[in-house]
Amino acid sequence: MRYLRRQNVSYSRLDVHREMLTDEIRTGAYERAIAAIVQPGDSVADFGCGTGILSFFAARAGAAKIYAIDRSPIIRAAQRIAAANSFSAISFLEGKDVSLPESVNVLVSEWMGHFAFKETMFSPLIQLRDRSLRSGGIMIPRRIVFRAALVRDERLHDRLCYFRRRPWGVDFSPVAEWAFAQTTLHRLSEQQVLPGDIHLGELDMATCSSQLPILEGSHVPQSESKVFGIAGWFEADLSASESFSTGPRAPATHWYQVFFPIPHPVIIKPGMNVSVRIQPFEVAGVDSVYWRWRLAVDETTIEMDDVTYEVWLRSRAPQIVADGTTEAKTDT
Repeated sequence: MRYLRRQNVSYSRLDVHREMLTDEIRTGAYERAIAAIVQPGDSVADFGCGTGILSFFAARAGAAKIYAIDRSPIIRAAQRIAAANSFSAISFLEGKDVSLPESVNVLVSEWMGHFAFKETMFSPLIQLRDRSLRSGGIMIPRRIVFRAALVRDERLHDRLCYFRRRPWGVDFSPVAEWAFAQTTLHRLSEQQVLPGDIHLGELDMATCSSQLPILEGSHVPQSESKVFGIAGWFEADLSASESFSTGPRAPATHWYQVFFPIPHPVIIKPGMNVSVRIQPFEVAGVDSVYWRWRLAVDETTIEMDDVTYEVWLRSRAPQIVADGTTEAKTDT
């Protein structure tokens, strides 16, 4: 089991891009999908281009014009790499909300964070699609599928119980339960989750809206087990022939699974009705995604989120507004 604490990634760091480029499942699938979809003479937008690899694949496929877009300063490095490799068809546009001088045939993006929504690229990507993708144009990926499994590894729960144990003889009870209101990233094995993936929904990238979805699914267990939380991941269909999974039963990628913990374990038995609900949401002015999650087992329902405890900590507490997003509110 590999554990990774929740953190914000700086896309100005070259090691972050090395990790993505060396993910052969991810990068190879994109290379093959772009080669199959982009036709000579096409115009292409690469949203979140990073060091430019997807733009370079599009250039090799014969695209006449490529717009490489990124809000990180790493785009300046991508521009120099393009020049060094004589990729003259690429124009680089720095910023999150940019306007293209023309509509494009293909919009490609590797926008997905952990469980897809860990990063805040979804909404601006869909806005760019609506502004700049031609009628009949193609999105890469074309579909994102969300899945979950119930976590049975007690070690994940035990790690979160640390502050309940009065470490160093100190009563940490005022904050002890916060540990269960934080998502963490793990590379889980098949043995750490129960059999039976839970389908939570999917996004058709050609038609989905900019509103973050509510992901829901159900499961009927076949054996008795103790459950300590939920693991969530995604599958990406890039084209008709190229797809990959970021789940614990698939070959490892640079993506991890998100662990949604519960404060106390739940016993499930064969035939019980088990349902999972996970909702990502954004906070105005915060460049991250927060989560609400719910696990219901027959008559027992456990609801958690990872923002309530931060509301108490922050001097400008995020508040949920009518459209499902949130905004910061100054305490008085």
